[in-house]
Amino acid sequence: MPVSNNSILDFEFKTGSSVWLADFPSLEGTKNTMANTTKIMHLLYWNSSSPLSNAAKQFISKLKSFESLEPNWDTYGALTPSAHAISRAVELVRKADRNLLPVYFVAPGPNGEVVVEFRRGHKEAAVYFRDDNSTELVLNEGNDFVLEGTLEHNYEDLLTFINE
Repeated sequence: MPVSNNSILDFEFKTGSSVWLADFPSLEGTKNTMANTTKIMHLLYWNSSSPLSNAAKQFISKLKSFESLEPNWDTYGALTPSAHAISRAVELVRKADRNLLPVYFVAPGPNGEVVVEFRRGHKEAAVYFRDDNSTELVLNEGNDFVLEGTLEHNYEDLLTFINE
């Protein structure tokens, strides 16, 4: 199971700003070369002036409610989700909302992790945030496994997969 201890990639683009190939490793040719705008726009929609959607606000509120869970919250010995895992999940929901990724579900896990799920049609993605700063991203289409990796290394794949 791949894990990483890197931070979530930060895609804080401003409307009308340049996007650099270094922001998308699979498109990278040379450092500091401007990316093909058509290709980038296919991968990502960005509107920095939009406030969070009501759905995103509700998912963030639900994620923050996990801070009040006690140990054994599921009566089967579940660990309390860490504040760090919750914070990283909130950060992803904010970025997902700005990138038009449809959050479908958020939940605490029995080992102290937090999961954020996306769904569009038959495409599903799940991101797991663990207390040790690692992440796991799993993409499925129907019953078919598509990809397993880390959010940090596969955020572009998540954008492309869900938004195509």
